[in-house]
Amino acid sequence: MLFRSLRDRKISFVVSASQAAGVFDVAAEKLRARVLFPISSIHTEALALIVDPGTANGPRIVLQRNSVEEPWFLAEPARSPAEATPVQKLLAAINSLRALQFYAGGAADARYGLSSGALQIGVQAAGQKQPAMVRFGSNARDGEFDITYACRVDALDEVVGVPQEPVRMARAPWTDYVTLDVVKLAQPVQRLDLVRAAGAKRTLMRKD
Repeated sequence: MLFRSLRDRKISFVVSASQAAGVFDVAAEKLRARVLFPISSIHTEALALIVDPGTANGPRIVLQRNSVEEPWFLAEPARSPAEATPVQKLLAAINSLRALQFYAGGAADARYGLSSGALQIGVQAAGQKQPAMVRFGSNARDGEFDITYACRVDALDEVVGVPQEPVRMARAPWTDYVTLDVVKLAQPVQRLDLVRAAGAKRTLMRKD
């Protein structure tokens, strides 16, 4: 048993050791960071998104924008304007990557699948010199949750479990982000000249 007191109220009381431990354990758990990326709003503050699928899983993807008012573009592995919808899906997925559980052992524990060749996702906001990178490993089931093990690259001794679905969405191929618009015309087209490689020509014109 443990004796405690509220000095300002001149009250003394007795609690069991298990009750006291439970209170402090719950408080410590609530204080642990559950947000993996130190940015208050991914949608409005991020200027760069990096998705490195890992060893032998395809090229690194880098999406950038010059300011939060400007559109996103694909910087790696090819340079192209970015399709808005896939980028918004990626932002939503990253925003959902919050710790559900915490695990002991660190990234070196093989059961977590967090080797240096694993999937890594990074976010960089204005004023940050380097992107915050998070590594993702094996999938698992923990109680009612389907999780993926994860850890920040700058804190490899802290392993967490995040929802699986956002990680799956972040594994989209880089071609999903390439805009399919070959050319955008601001004015109505009155005439279209088609020229084949062999030299044949064809002209299409509007009647109105």
